[in-house]
Amino acid sequence: MRALSVVFCVLALACTRGRSGADASSELPLPPIVDASAVPIPSAAPPKVYARRVRPPCAPRPKGFAFALPSEPAGMVQGDAYTVGQCKTNAECTRKPGGQCVRYARQPPHGYSPPSVCAYDACTSGAQCGAGALCACGGDGATNACVFGNCVTDEDCGTNVACRPSYGPDFRSGAMGLFCETQDDRCGARGSCLDPTMSRCAYSGTRWECAASPPIPPG
Repeated sequence: MRALSVVFCVLALACTRGRSGADASSELPLPPIVDASAVPIPSAAPPKVYARRVRPPCAPRPKGFAFALPSEPAGMVQGDAYTVGQCKTNAECTRKPGGQCVRYARQPPHGYSPPSVCAYDACTSGAQCGAGALCACGGDGATNACVFGNCVTDEDCGTNVACRPSYGPDFRSGAMGLFCETQDDRCGARGSCLDPTMSRCAYSGTRWECAASPPIPPG
């Protein structure tokens, strides 16, 4: 009788261990512990600082300065592959010091190009440009030019503030200019105007607003 009791005890112990092992194996593994400090946080857009600057004057050209003839424009074959107008080389542009011969590649399919022209520095500061224009310094690669608008680069508008092209200063004008973003803008990047009748974001003279597309310029 005592031997039989021992056998039952052994069997019961074996069953208990087996059941415990099965229960343990059926449990789901615990998820790994993640260090919250190691998870990257999406960076916010950099703050915009609106601070319109006065453009500095362009550096004066040194005495005897001459532009190097630029490489042939894309699509232009080496040689006389453009419509000769006022010049073939910079040396022919002598009406003012530092003349540059601006040439245009022939455009397919008709092979026409605008005639070459002699270009000269139009300004050294905004005071020499008309109202609503600034002087864009061309440096050693191009002549200085008067640019319509209130900026030439993003730095003219502040920090993280864009200088963007627009027809303006009113929606009906066909003149293209460069204008700073403002704190009162009603639209931003392209595609932000969902109304098909007001499909573009344009500078209105004081801020950017959704406007109708301007008429196609003649020519």
